[in-house]
Amino acid sequence: MTDIEADRRRPGPEVLDKIAETLGIPLAELQELDPRITPEVKEWMDEEPRVSSLLRRLRDDPDRDALLRQIEHELDRREEQ
Repeated sequence: MTDIEADRRRPGPEVLDKIAETLGIPLAELQELDPRITPEVKEWMDEEPRVSSLLRRLRDDPDRDALLRQIEHELDRREEQ
């Protein structure tokens, strides 16, 4: 657990599930707290250069917080449909 907290190890799915269960929180909530990019997202970025380009543009935008909120709002709206 100390290695996970110190960011020296990344827990596998089973360990993450057990941690979430022990803490009494949904697994998805725990996963959202992990700032690292998952291997699946890295692969997607490699396959789709527009993703990296959009992330750079987002990073450089002077009002990126507002833009992030807009993106989140749009994704939430789509999930509700």
